[in-house]
Amino acid sequence: VGLAIGIGAYILYGGYSAVTTTDVVQFIVMALGYFGLVGVVLLFSSPQSVAEPIAPKPLPLDVVVLLAIPLLFVPVSQDFHLRVHSAASARDAKLGAILAAACYAAFGIVSILVGRSLAQAGTLLEHPDAASSEFLTSTLGPWAIIPTIAITAVIISTLDSVVLSSSCSLSYDFWDSVKENPRSNDEATPRIWTIIVLVVALAISLLAPSILSLILSALVIYVSVLLPLLLGRLLNKEDRHLGILAIATLVIVTALEAYGAQPPFRAFLYGGIHASIITLLKRKN
Repeated sequence: VGLAIGIGAYILYGGYSAVTTTDVVQFIVMALGYFGLVGVVLLFSSPQSVAEPIAPKPLPLDVVVLLAIPLLFVPVSQDFHLRVHSAASARDAKLGAILAAACYAAFGIVSILVGRSLAQAGTLLEHPDAASSEFLTSTLGPWAIIPTIAITAVIISTLDSVVLSSSCSLSYDFWDSVKENPRSNDEATPRIWTIIVLVVALAISLLAPSILSLILSALVIYVSVLLPLLLGRLLNKEDRHLGILAIATLVIVTALEAYGAQPPFRAFLYGGIHASIITLLKRKN
């Protein structure tokens, strides 16, 4: 709770400038204090075997598809374009994008190898979220406090970027399309939406059973709401109707995810229903 309040404070005070400034510090801390350190440990050490190696299990196809979906959205994401357009030059933007892709590929490989290392040692986990802490404790002992601090930087870096992007989208893309007379210089609305997003994010984080389930639910909501919304724009449907339908879909799908409903390929099921309704909406004059 204290972490969320602190993040909200510097976003409300400094906005995009505050988020990009803290991102630099957060990246250095998490790259050196967690991913770099864990990568070295993986090369020269591993958890002690406590049982027979755990046999790998294939992921369900719908989970694989959900986890692959962000690869399609990164090039067109708001957060990516904000950072590209704020670069000092086109060269800096290209270089930054290439380095970011390389770094996150390395981070992903390190994270996967942590899980594989624990499985090969026969370490049973209560839930997947415990993999990092179990690995750090078993290999670093008391020194695990260093990467633990870096993990906090990872959480902060993710949360402040998501809160900023969400509040901007809700303020300028959704709310302005719903209001009769949007005000371009309105500074109160983005701050109000920032507080709302923080409260919702905090509530979800406290209630979510695991990070993986939270990520999958977020992807389901993302696909169910945004893909049909893009279709509505392509079909030149009324912005006001699209906004109202999108928020209704957001509420319904979020409620279904919170309830635990998991029909096969649910993201595409919900998105298909949303898209079908959009095709019936009135077109712009």
